[in-house]
Amino acid sequence: VKATSDMTLWSLDRVSFRRLLISNLVSKRQRFESFLDSVIILSSMDKYERSVVADCLIEDTAKDGNAIVKQGDSGELADKFYIIVEGECRATITKDGKEAEVKRIKTGEYFGEIALMQSVPRKATVYAVGDVRLLALDSKAFNRMLGPVESIIKRNMEQYKSYEQDN
Repeated sequence: VKATSDMTLWSLDRVSFRRLLISNLVSKRQRFESFLDSVIILSSMDKYERSVVADCLIEDTAKDGNAIVKQGDSGELADKFYIIVEGECRATITKDGKEAEVKRIKTGEYFGEIALMQSVPRKATVYAVGDVRLLALDSKAFNRMLGPVESIIKRNMEQYKSYEQDN
């Protein structure tokens, strides 16, 4: 590395870097694990399974009115499962050119599982209501980690059919 102007360079030895990295990962895992304990869908998982899920989660945010997922999205646009950490979202379905709200999703609840489990385009658009903090799990991690709760998720997906019929 060659500097092209005067600068101040900071360095960090390998041991200190690893210590900081591990400390940060442990802190993140503890925060996520304590939150995941309160997510009903994950209550059947044991502590180890939740810690593995916690390691795979990605923090995300959405501003008021932003669409987090959009009806019809597929592929890379539909490769995440979301859990709401803080805030509220509203799910809408557009049918015959008319958008109708079908559900409010609150802290500790989730969305995005249908596209991942059935490899189909997104069934609804989900908007942030106020600022929202989310945890996301990509499709590979979702399929690998959430096996123990798959039957519960499938059972809950059955109620979504009524949302489509109502509109």
